[in-house]
Amino acid sequence: MNSYLKRPNFSFAFGPRTWAGGAGTAGATVLLWRAPEACEVTAAWAVNNGTAIAAGATDYITMTLINGGTAGTALTALCATTGGTAGGDVAGWARRTPIAFSLGGTAKLAQGEWLGVKAIGYGGSLISDFAVHFDVTLASYSD
Repeated sequence: MNSYLKRPNFSFAFGPRTWAGGAGTAGATVLLWRAPEACEVTAAWAVNNGTAIAAGATDYITMTLINGGTAGTALTALCATTGGTAGGDVAGWARRTPIAFSLGGTAKLAQGEWLGVKAIGYGGSLISDFAVHFDVTLASYSD
């Protein structure tokens, strides 16, 4: 079997999409892809294609990959939050610099479940255009 069939790669970009707000806001959730069968997300990255976000402890963006369930309304986290943390010196987010999501082997979806991303802007931070890229292995192609 060809190796490219063993790990289908799905890459999605969407925007312009802007999030802004203060700490504690609900943010926004975008559904990216519906699993055609059981699968596992093996790697994922977020890329800020808009304005760079300067380092700081009050203005930053967080993103989390979520399992939206079959209805697309669930918010089950599939990874640790990436992009920034509160109360510390956040490194910022340079334009066109990918930040990897830390999946930890728990990013599995059942057939019909939605993969999404939840983004929250804190302080004055905006992401005006971002992309999420992910690699997935479908159950029918696993070893």
